[in-house]
Amino acid sequence: DVNICFQVQDEIKLKFQEDIASPSRPNFAYICLQDEPDNDLEEICDDDHELGWILSPVLLFQKMWVAGETYLEEIDHIMQIEVDNQVHRFTVSTQIGAPWTLTLENKNFSKIDIDMVPAIVLQPDMMQRNLKQKISRIKKKIDAQTNKCCLDNDGILAIALQKTDSYRFEIDCHEIERKLLFQKGQAKMVVRMM
Repeated sequence: DVNICFQVQDEIKLKFQEDIASPSRPNFAYICLQDEPDNDLEEICDDDHELGWILSPVLLFQKMWVAGETYLEEIDHIMQIEVDNQVHRFTVSTQIGAPWTLTLENKNFSKIDIDMVPAIVLQPDMMQRNLKQKISRIKKKIDAQTNKCCLDNDGILAIALQKTDSYRFEIDCHEIERKLLFQKGQAKMVVRMM
């Protein structure tokens, strides 16, 4: 999977609130704007009667997909990729599912599928106090056990999984999860199981 990260204005906050119409997902949150969106951001926002302006996973996904398809048309669906100091031409086809999937094909290589999903990098001031505190406790525990500060970049993302939840984003801590696996010596086991 590849997360295509978007920059958004700083005045956003996460709101963890159940969506009555969908199953319980405690790690999903609305991304709420504190003010009206600027012109660039407005095309990926919805005006919710209860929450105010929220970022829309569906509209963000559509924006990524349209930009990607436009680029692929410009390059005639051919990507040139360097492998072992040689440039190879790959034909690119796409498919829309839960992610936007790029399929790269070249007769000399196995087919490569790349799942693309839009995401927003979250800053600590966008999160509620209790979430920041939990993340801080985990970081301190990892840092204390590894005797170094290894979490300068938390890698906390709000991922748009529009087929799973069309209004809320999945909040994911990839970097913290990865460091926990390595710290506990579980990374090799996970790879073996795959």
